[in-house]
Amino acid sequence: MKGLEGKCKMFIEFYYTYDVLKDLLVEVSGMNDRLSSIERDVGAMDLDVHSIKMDVNTIDSNLSNLELDIGSIRSDVSSIDFKVD
Repeated sequence: MKGLEGKCKMFIEFYYTYDVLKDLLVEVSGMNDRLSSIERDVGAMDLDVHSIKMDVNTIDSNLSNLELDIGSIRSDVSSIDFKVD
């Protein structure tokens, strides 16, 4: 009888351990899904940052063109002032 009782106790412990491991597997799977989601979000943020960098470069280029235009206008204005004198 004692041998059967020990085997039952071992089976119960094994089943409990199996159940705990199964729950851990589900949690790990859930974490893997969340990590995949985070990875997609980071990829999207990387694309957004790249887009922002491109926009900043465009703005910088436009400012440079504006500075050239302002320089050209100043040159035109000073030549007009010179002609008026």
